Amino acid sequence: MNATATLYDVLGLPPTASEGDIHAAHMRLVRHYQNGIHGLSGAEADQRIQAIKGAWWTLSDPGRRLAYDTGLAAAQALATAAGQPPASRASPPAPAAALPPLGGLPPVVGTPCCR
Repeated sequence: MNATATLYDVLGLPPTASEGDIHAAHMRLVRHYQNGIHGLSGAEADQRIQAIKGAWWTLSDPGRRLAYDTGLAAAQALATAAGQPPASRASPPAPAAALPPLGGLPPVVGTPCCR
């Protein structure tokens, strides 16, 4: 998937798509990638399916869709104000630094939890 693709691009829909259109595109694309008619490796198909399911999860709920559309519009406005070409979505956040273990003790690895 393109790094600047919007969730609408993932589903192949315009931002004005109805809830029914979003559901139909989700079902069509998941069937396409699950049935092996796409010519991709298993890992690539799984990544596409996860992207499709994530887009559907966000856009199928009116509250999450409104929040996404608001953030998308704000990111485009900031990019335009900065003189940059508008990206389709904001860049992902930087990964958080690893947290120290609780109590200053190193984590126990390989120890069975129950005996």
